[in-house]
Amino acid sequence: MNLQLPFLTATGLLLIACTRVGTTSPASGALHSWTHPNEMRIAMVASPNTLNPLLSTQEQEQAAEVLAFDPLIAADPQGHDVPVLAARVPTLENGDISRDGLAITYHLRHGVVWQDGAPFSSHDVAFSWRAVMNPNSTIVTRHGYDDVARVDTPDRYTAVFRLKRPFAPAVHTFFAASDAPYDILPAHLLERYKSLNGLAFNSSPIGTGPFRVVRWLRGDHIEYVANDRYFLGKPKLRRIVWHFVPDENTIVEQMRAHEIDWFV
Repeated sequence: MNLQLPFLTATGLLLIACTRVGTTSPASGALHSWTHPNEMRIAMVASPNTLNPLLSTQEQEQAAEVLAFDPLIAADPQGHDVPVLAARVPTLENGDISRDGLAITYHLRHGVVWQDGAPFSSHDVAFSWRAVMNPNSTIVTRHGYDDVARVDTPDRYTAVFRLKRPFAPAVHTFFAASDAPYDILPAHLLERYKSLNGLAFNSSPIGTGPFRVVRWLRGDHIEYVANDRYFLGKPKLRRIVWHFVPDENTIVEQMRAHEIDWFV
């Protein structure tokens, strides 16, 4: 038994379910004795090595990180571009992509804060690009990002990627849903370091996402709680726990016993 939807699409659907604005009474949905209102328990076979989205090498790591971090642009289940930290998707039609393809402007959402309360700004976007390009950090790929000459920040809510040469899939690559889906990192916490490798942040991250990591017991589970400051609305779920269960037969038995709600 294996619920293999396309992996990140399934995670995206999970996120959509988790982040609809609303409130649920403690008894809502409590149809069975095993129901845990406002909580989801998920099993995965592989345990992650990091929760830093720029250092991920596994799909399971990306799934665990997507709850805590956000990209500029995501994709909906139909594959359409959806602005997340960006206020809109850059296109030629709206003028955010220059005619020569050498400048891509991201207008950023207002009112976004990091999970520690610090404001999100274009400085975080520029820092995140520099972090990808930092040769001291073990980044999986810099493809496309190495076509960027610099990232300008004319104001707090505007980031302009200046390209060395036109790069057709830029909007679908730069901190977007892609084969290497990097998210934006907090400059105020990380820019002081020469490398992202080996930081405490990688196991206790602070993102802008709908859920905040409160505990990671390596080899056992990661616990998240709702980020009530989330800019897309207070998450409907209040708690998510990722359990690491290396044996798929055990996962099946746990599902039958209603000890978990989902697995990947």
